[in-house]
Amino acid sequence: MSPPLHFTCDYLPSPNPDKDRYGRYVYEVRGDNVPEEMFTVIPVKPGLILSYCRHGSLPCPSIDFEIGNAPVDFTYCLAGASTHRYQRFKGRKTIFEFTPRPGMNVISSLSHITGDMDFPAQGKIACVGLKVDPHLLFSYLEQQMDTVPKELATRFDKGDRHHCLLTREMTPQMQATAWQIINPPYTGKARELFLESRALELLAQQVTLLTQGGPSPPPVPPTPADLERIHAAKKILLKDLQEPPTIPRLARLSGINEFKLKRGFKQAFNTTIFGCLQQHRMKTAHTLLQDSSKNISQVASEVGYANVSHFINAYRKQFGITPGYFKKSINRAG
Repeated sequence: MSPPLHFTCDYLPSPNPDKDRYGRYVYEVRGDNVPEEMFTVIPVKPGLILSYCRHGSLPCPSIDFEIGNAPVDFTYCLAGASTHRYQRFKGRKTIFEFTPRPGMNVISSLSHITGDMDFPAQGKIACVGLKVDPHLLFSYLEQQMDTVPKELATRFDKGDRHHCLLTREMTPQMQATAWQIINPPYTGKARELFLESRALELLAQQVTLLTQGGPSPPPVPPTPADLERIHAAKKILLKDLQEPPTIPRLARLSGINEFKLKRGFKQAFNTTIFGCLQQHRMKTAHTLLQDSSKNISQVASEVGYANVSHFINAYRKQFGITPGYFKKSINRAG
């Protein structure tokens, strides 16, 4: 009997989250006679990674795995059934045993986990995976978070401390797309383009499936401590209109999870972080325009616009008139 293979992976955070919020996925498969195409990984775009596994016969009965930080994983089981046993790091007790079956869509985020997988003695294994940075996934789900399964929504609030594992049935469209990834009809660069396009299509199908479950219970309001941090974040945000902090930096400065900050900000102030900043910029600009010593370019610069035409468009959208018209009306009245 061949010895088991060893698989390790980690999702390394960005060294500069203010400029690039998405992490980097790294992995390694160790052991004798590692199958050439047992595990294929293809970066699709920042924050999105496609992986797939296909094999008719495996040279080993099992594979041990060790996971550090983890993104959100979507797995599409097409053929075969391997049994997963999950444990925490450092040999602590088994968390659970799980055997995904063909046709199953597994949604998970399992950080700081060890375990092993037993493969079927006969029959092929075929599955496709999407690894999605939580920030990227949240950007797709943010407007419909009231329909997202609670287990996944909690992952955004609690970060990688929260283990998420739930299943759905794949739609016929998802199965068709996943099989196309396993058996692409192209080679070379055309194959790369095809796989990238199918990965994005599969993600679109996944987002649709996640947001079609009907309304969930109302979101839990921020705790008093978090609400205090959210109000502090608003003060920090509006302190310097010319160089306001990015959302990741704002979250760090106010001591709150970025996802909690976004959701709590909307609950507390009935607007997004950007919406709040924009409203304050326009109100400040409206006041500054009444100063006859300041021209429109100066006002635009003071509220954080390097491009005057962008400022004029934003002002018109907010008040229904251009800043030039408003300034002329003040001069006529004076």
